[in-house]
Amino acid sequence: MTYLTIMIFQFVILANIELVDKFELSKGKNCSEVRLDLPPEAMSKIPIQHQQDLGLCAAYSATQLADAWKIKNDPPLEFITSPYPLALQHSISTGRNMFQNGASPYSILEKINEYKACSYNTFNKNLKTKNYEIFLEDLLAAQSKQTRSEMIAEINKCIQKAGFNNKLDLDKLSNHLIEDNKLKNINIIIQDLCSKEAKIRTGFPKPESVAVSSKGEAIEGIKKIRKIIDERLNNKRTPVSINYCHGMLKNVDLITMQKNGTLSTESCPTAMHGSPIVGRRVSVYTDPVTKTKTPFCQYLVRDSYGTSCDKFPNENDMSPSDKCVNGQIWVDEINLFLNTSEIVYLKDKEEAM
Repeated sequence: MTYLTIMIFQFVILANIELVDKFELSKGKNCSEVRLDLPPEAMSKIPIQHQQDLGLCAAYSATQLADAWKIKNDPPLEFITSPYPLALQHSISTGRNMFQNGASPYSILEKINEYKACSYNTFNKNLKTKNYEIFLEDLLAAQSKQTRSEMIAEINKCIQKAGFNNKLDLDKLSNHLIEDNKLKNINIIIQDLCSKEAKIRTGFPKPESVAVSSKGEAIEGIKKIRKIIDERLNNKRTPVSINYCHGMLKNVDLITMQKNGTLSTESCPTAMHGSPIVGRRVSVYTDPVTKTKTPFCQYLVRDSYGTSCDKFPNENDMSPSDKCVNGQIWVDEINLFLNTSEIVYLKDKEEAM
C-alpha cells in the first residue's frame, strides 16, 4: 500500500469504528486464497466481458452465474451466454426496460429457465460496431419509418452495418413484427440472428438472495452474507453476485453504510452495480508509525468493463497495481462489506434437491 492508501484505510476504520468493532475484521483468519477465475474452475472458462454504456450489469452478472452453474452441475455448456439478448427478453417479460432502468441479477435468474440463450461469440463478437447502444438505437430508429417496406429495408441496413453475415428473410420476418412494441421487434430480430444456436436452457435452481437490512440491523446481515460468500468460495467453488456502490472500486474511503447500521444508497456517488466475486486472498496492513503488520482479507470482484482498469484510473486507490487483474479488482474486506446491499447465488444441483 502507498502511504496515502494507508491513511485512507485508517480513516475508514476510525470513521466507522462502531461498525468495525461489531463487524469483526478477519485479521486474515479463514482467508485462504481462492481463485475461481483460474483453471480448472468454471469461471475461468467464462471470458471477462464489457457492458459498454448500457446499464446491463445485472444481465452480465446473472449470465456468468448461470454459465458457471451449468459448467459445474450440468455439462457440457454449449456456448457462453450473451447478456444482451437475455436483457431484451427480461425487459419484455417484466415490462421494465433494463436498458434504461436496470434490474437485479435475482430477477433475471428467477426467470432464466424461460429465456432463449444466445451465444456470446455469435452475438457480441460479431457486432462490428462494438457498441451495443448504437445498434439498439439504430434498430429503434429503423422502426420509425412510415411504411413496413421502408422499415424492413432500414432494419436490414442496421444488421449489415453492425457486421452480421446472416441473410435474414426479412419479408417473412416482417409478418411477426409488432409495430407498437419496438423492444419485442428487436428481440425477434436478434433471436433470428442467433437462430442457429439459440435455445432455452432449463434445470437452473431458484436463485438465493440475502439482503442487508435497511432498518438499522445491517451488521447481522453483513455477517450473514460474509459467511455465505466464504462458504461458497471455500466449499462450493461457485461465484456470488453482489449488489454494491460501483464507486467502491475507485475510492477506498467510500462507505455507504451509516453508523446506525443502515445502508444508504443515497450515499453512493455513482450507480449501484452488480458483479460476481471470484476470489479471495490475504493482504497485510502495516501501521506507518508502529510498523505493526495486520493481515486482512481481500475479495476479487469481476467488473464488466473489459480486461483493463481504465474505468477506474490509478488515482488514490489502484496502488499497488496488483489490485487490478484483467479488469477484476481486489477489494479490502471492510470496503466490500460496508458497501454491499445484497448477494445472489445459485445452489449446486445436490443442494437444491
